[in-house]
Amino acid sequence: LWDHAGMSREATTALAKLKSIGNDFDPSALRMAEPHLTASEPSFDAIFNATSKRIALTFSYETRGGDSSERHLQPWGMTSYRDRWYVGGFDTDRGEPRLFRLSRIRGEVSNDGEPGGFEVPSDADPSVPNQTAVLQVAAGKGQGLRRHATRVSHPSVDVDELEVTFAEVADLADEVVSYGASVKVIEPAELRAAVIDRLSAI
Repeated sequence: LWDHAGMSREATTALAKLKSIGNDFDPSALRMAEPHLTASEPSFDAIFNATSKRIALTFSYETRGGDSSERHLQPWGMTSYRDRWYVGGFDTDRGEPRLFRLSRIRGEVSNDGEPGGFEVPSDADPSVPNQTAVLQVAAGKGQGLRRHATRVSHPSVDVDELEVTFAEVADLADEVVSYGASVKVIEPAELRAAVIDRLSAI
């Protein structure tokens, strides 16, 4: 978060405190190691604040079909995956842990409780990805998928089999469709169905 505008004041303060207790360092060394993350989503600051203070949230979330629905979330944590920010927590409407992509949040994010209004389970894991897909990819194709593959095998000369981790079915389905006939989904069934739906619409 070093480059994020909303964190720059806190970062500067932290460095000043380190210097005041005798920690000399070369600032250029910090820049060498800084992660290149962006946080451009309008809802980022509100969700970051609520997550750190354990404040429940309500927001409008865009579904795969383009419709929006109101969601109520107890945010457990935030994470970045493939340059996209996600918030994970307990969805009180559905009664189960869920993951939400910040870029699909529409309009304002509102606090839906007081600070410390819920406890984060000790085994909570809001990290992504949380699913794995098996794909058949034509030789020499699907380079974007290959970069993120956790396993690649070669069942034939013309086809490679990839295991790819992903956070949301809709996101990976969009990517798979962009490769046309070069990529075939083996599993999971939900991802395969989503790809077929998109191809049928086209």
